[in-house]
Amino acid sequence: MILLNKNFNNSKNLYIFVHGAYDNLWTWRYLVDDLQNKKDSICILVNLPGYFIEQQSEKNIYDYVKKIYLFIQDINGYFEKIYLVGFSIGGIFSGLLCKELSQRYEVKLFLISIPIEFNPYLINLRIRIDSILNYVSNCFPRKWFPLNLRGKFKSSYSKYTYLRMASSQLDDLVDIFSFAKQVIILCGRLDPIAGSISQQLKLSYDLQNKGINSKFYDLGYTSHFPLLINRSKLVDFLCEE
Repeated sequence: MILLNKNFNNSKNLYIFVHGAYDNLWTWRYLVDDLQNKKDSICILVNLPGYFIEQQSEKNIYDYVKKIYLFIQDINGYFEKIYLVGFSIGGIFSGLLCKELSQRYEVKLFLISIPIEFNPYLINLRIRIDSILNYVSNCFPRKWFPLNLRGKFKSSYSKYTYLRMASSQLDDLVDIFSFAKQVIILCGRLDPIAGSISQQLKLSYDLQNKGINSKFYDLGYTSHFPLLINRSKLVDFLCEE
């Protein structure tokens, strides 16, 4: 985890960012720069379990969620609201973290291009890639890889991989996200991973039917890359109260 802030003593806005599969927390670096230039905020960048240089000592995903929750408490600041931002399959982890944070904080959840349908082919493909990259990373010292590539490899987390856990949660997304005070769903068109706009809209409607304040926004023809293609629009959404 990395804590980024400009005016820690004055800010009451805490943003937590969770990246997607085969990436690392530095995915958010440009978006966070833009955000902090527009809004006074503290930002925490979180690695998915087993990614980048963090070695995982927790026995399961829920222990890791608890670790992040305790880290936020140790910051010892007063936050009026927590903005939790998850990209792609990192949105599943954001939902689990939201459940923990909602015990003490009001959480506004942003879900960007999240997969919402159980697709065995894509999940099996992810798991195979995960196995190959894990094998490669264990064959060679991590220092041999450029810094921006190290996040593509898994560390010692083979017995309980995040991808398998996240895949098993896809049928229960409404329950997972229902702990948020508000859910903002953002997705572009032509996205083979997140699915169709109508599927994303259905998730928003399902949350509304459960009494959750949920909204959906179409990011345009960004496919699965809104962080690259439409970053300024994402920042505008994140700055809204």
